[in-house]
Amino acid sequence: MHKIYKFLSWSPRDLQMMIKTYFTLICINLLLQVIPFNYMRKFIASQSKNNKRTINDSMVVHKIVETIEIASRYTPRKSTCLVKALTGYYLLTKHKIPVEMCIGVKLGLPGQLDAHAWIVYQGEVILGYLDNLPAYTKLTSPSMKAI
Repeated sequence: MHKIYKFLSWSPRDLQMMIKTYFTLICINLLLQVIPFNYMRKFIASQSKNNKRTINDSMVVHKIVETIEIASRYTPRKSTCLVKALTGYYLLTKHKIPVEMCIGVKLGLPGQLDAHAWIVYQGEVILGYLDNLPAYTKLTSPSMKAI
Protein backbone atom coordinates (compact mmCIF):
# COMPACT_ATOMS: atom_id res chain seq x y z
CA MET A 1 0.00 0.00 0.00
CA HIS A 2 2.93 2.32 0.75
CA LYS A 3 4.12 1.94 -2.88
CA ILE A 4 0.73 3.00 -4.21
CA TYR A 5 0.72 6.16 -2.07
CA LYS A 6 4.28 6.97 -3.12
CA PHE A 7 3.33 6.49 -6.79
CA LEU A 8 0.26 8.70 -6.45
CA SER A 9 2.30 11.43 -4.74
CA TRP A 10 4.41 11.94 -7.87
CA SER A 11 3.88 14.99 -10.03
CA PRO A 12 1.73 14.58 -13.16
CA ARG A 13 4.86 14.98 -15.30
CA ASP A 14 6.68 12.20 -13.41
CA LEU A 15 3.61 9.94 -13.63
CA GLN A 16 3.46 10.54 -17.37
CA MET A 17 7.15 9.66 -17.71
CA MET A 18 6.66 6.49 -15.63
CA ILE A 19 3.73 5.36 -17.77
CA LYS A 20 5.65 6.09 -20.99
CA THR A 21 8.69 4.22 -19.64
CA TYR A 22 6.59 1.25 -18.55
CA PHE A 23 4.96 0.83 -21.95
CA THR A 24 8.26 1.41 -23.77
CA LEU A 25 9.83 -1.41 -21.74
CA ILE A 26 6.94 -3.73 -22.59
CA CYS A 27 6.99 -2.82 -26.30
CA ILE A 28 10.75 -3.26 -26.66
CA ASN A 29 10.57 -6.55 -24.77
CA LEU A 30 7.84 -7.84 -27.10
CA LEU A 31 9.46 -6.51 -30.27
CA LEU A 32 12.76 -8.21 -29.43
CA GLN A 33 10.88 -11.51 -29.49
CA VAL A 34 9.91 -11.07 -33.16
CA ILE A 35 12.29 -8.50 -34.70
CA PRO A 36 16.04 -9.10 -35.03
CA PHE A 37 18.19 -6.94 -32.75
CA ASN A 38 19.91 -5.27 -35.70
CA TYR A 39 16.58 -3.85 -36.97
CA MET A 40 15.63 -2.70 -33.47
CA ARG A 41 18.99 -0.98 -33.10
CA LYS A 42 18.62 0.85 -36.40
CA PHE A 43 15.05 1.90 -35.67
CA ILE A 44 15.87 3.21 -32.21
CA ALA A 45 18.97 5.04 -33.46
CA SER A 46 16.88 6.69 -36.20
CA GLN A 47 14.40 8.02 -33.63
CA SER A 48 16.99 10.32 -32.02
CA LYS A 49 17.27 12.59 -35.06
CA ASN A 50 15.81 16.11 -35.13
CA ASN A 51 14.79 16.30 -31.48
CA LYS A 52 15.19 19.43 -29.39
CA ARG A 53 17.98 19.47 -26.81
CA THR A 54 16.93 19.18 -23.18
CA ILE A 55 17.93 22.10 -20.96
CA ASN A 56 18.98 20.19 -17.83
CA ASP A 57 20.51 16.93 -18.97
CA SER A 58 21.49 15.56 -15.56
CA MET A 59 17.99 15.92 -14.11
CA VAL A 60 16.39 14.24 -17.12
CA VAL A 61 19.03 11.47 -17.14
CA HIS A 62 18.46 10.74 -13.45
CA LYS A 63 14.66 10.70 -13.83
CA ILE A 64 14.70 8.44 -16.90
CA VAL A 65 17.12 5.97 -15.31
CA GLU A 66 15.07 5.97 -12.10
CA THR A 67 11.81 5.31 -13.96
CA ILE A 68 13.39 2.48 -15.98
CA GLU A 69 14.66 0.80 -12.80
CA ILE A 70 11.27 1.13 -11.08
CA ALA A 71 9.06 0.24 -14.06
CA SER A 72 11.18 -2.78 -15.01
CA ARG A 73 10.27 -4.44 -11.69
CA TYR A 74 6.60 -4.53 -12.69
CA THR A 75 6.64 -5.59 -16.34
CA PRO A 76 4.84 -8.83 -17.23
CA ARG A 77 8.02 -10.35 -18.71
CA LYS A 78 11.43 -10.02 -17.11
CA SER A 79 13.19 -6.90 -18.33
CA THR A 80 16.69 -8.03 -19.26
CA CYS A 81 19.70 -5.75 -19.38
CA LEU A 82 19.23 -5.51 -23.16
CA VAL A 83 15.60 -4.42 -22.81
CA LYS A 84 16.53 -1.84 -20.16
CA ALA A 85 19.48 -0.55 -22.21
CA LEU A 86 17.41 -0.24 -25.40
CA THR A 87 14.65 1.51 -23.46
CA GLY A 88 17.16 3.87 -21.84
CA TYR A 89 18.85 4.57 -25.15
CA TYR A 90 15.52 5.27 -26.83
CA LEU A 91 14.17 7.58 -24.09
CA LEU A 92 17.46 9.41 -23.54
CA THR A 93 18.10 10.02 -27.22
CA LYS A 94 14.53 11.28 -27.60
CA HIS A 95 15.68 14.06 -25.23
CA LYS A 96 18.90 14.53 -27.27
CA ILE A 97 21.03 13.32 -24.36
CA PRO A 98 24.45 12.17 -25.66
CA VAL A 99 24.65 8.55 -24.55
CA GLU A 100 26.32 5.39 -25.76
CA MET A 101 24.75 1.95 -25.61
CA CYS A 102 27.33 -0.72 -24.95
CA ILE A 103 27.12 -4.47 -25.32
CA GLY A 104 29.85 -6.66 -23.93
CA VAL A 105 30.67 -10.33 -23.60
CA LYS A 106 32.80 -12.42 -21.25
CA LEU A 107 33.58 -16.06 -20.79
CA GLY A 108 31.29 -17.67 -18.25
CA LEU A 109 31.10 -21.33 -17.35
CA PRO A 110 33.10 -23.60 -19.65
CA GLY A 111 31.65 -23.34 -23.13
CA GLN A 112 29.41 -20.39 -22.24
CA LEU A 113 29.55 -16.76 -23.25
CA ASP A 114 27.85 -14.21 -20.99
CA ALA A 115 26.57 -10.94 -22.48
CA HIS A 116 25.53 -7.67 -20.87
CA ALA A 117 24.19 -4.31 -22.10
CA TRP A 118 24.62 -0.92 -20.43
CA ILE A 119 24.34 2.81 -21.07
CA VAL A 120 27.19 5.32 -20.69
CA TYR A 121 26.66 9.05 -20.18
CA GLN A 122 29.61 11.44 -19.88
CA GLY A 123 31.99 8.52 -19.42
CA GLU A 124 29.99 6.99 -16.57
CA VAL A 125 27.75 3.91 -16.56
CA ILE A 126 24.27 5.14 -15.68
CA LEU A 127 22.21 2.06 -16.49
CA GLY A 128 23.28 -1.57 -16.23
CA TYR A 129 26.24 -1.15 -13.89
CA LEU A 130 27.85 -4.37 -12.65
CA ASP A 131 30.78 -4.75 -10.24
CA ASN A 132 32.54 -7.01 -12.74
CA LEU A 133 31.80 -4.81 -15.77
CA PRO A 134 35.52 -4.47 -16.63
CA ALA A 135 35.54 -8.25 -17.26
CA TYR A 136 33.27 -7.71 -20.29
CA THR A 137 34.80 -7.05 -23.69
CA LYS A 138 32.83 -4.20 -25.23
CA LEU A 139 31.30 -4.84 -28.66
CA THR A 140 29.68 -1.44 -29.13
CA SER A 141 28.35 -0.65 -32.55
CA PRO A 142 29.28 2.89 -33.69
CA SER A 143 25.73 3.44 -34.92
CA MET A 144 24.40 3.12 -31.34
CA LYS A 145 26.13 6.33 -30.27
CA ALA A 146 23.78 9.29 -30.02
CA ILE A 147 24.41 13.01 -30.13
